[in-house]
Amino acid sequence: MPRTSRAARSGTLRVRVTAIGLDTTINNLVKMDSRMDGWIHNVIRDWVSKVRKKVYGRKNYPPKRAGQKYIRTGALGKNWRTATKGLTAHFSNKMPYASYVVGTQTGEGQAWMHKGRWWKLQWRIAQQLPTLQRMVSQMVTQKWRGRSRA
Repeated sequence: MPRTSRAARSGTLRVRVTAIGLDTTINNLVKMDSRMDGWIHNVIRDWVSKVRKKVYGRKNYPPKRAGQKYIRTGALGKNWRTATKGLTAHFSNKMPYASYVVGTQTGEGQAWMHKGRWWKLQWRIAQQLPTLQRMVSQMVTQKWRGRSRA
């Protein structure tokens, strides 16, 4: 039987996204400009804010089913929290049923009645990874061009 983390037992859904490989790139860039680490952290923070807009609020709920009697409270949409630490982005939702609706960090755990209707958090994050790559690339290009003019 798989072990359950304290967070899973408490009902809080937590997802961590780490930019693997980016640390080596940043170390090389920091050698060129010591401010690069902070600049990339700011880009990651901005990206997390963009991803949060893809999960936060009722606007991201699927349409109601015909004849649906359940009254939506909006609590799932209101309880998305995000944080960044270094190259890691954290997404969490304290609603005890969050993982049953949008899945776990691995994309599993979504209840049968939500499959195919609700999005998975893992998918929403994965869809935005090209945006993060583009944002980092644009920032590095912009800073490099500005540096060469100085």
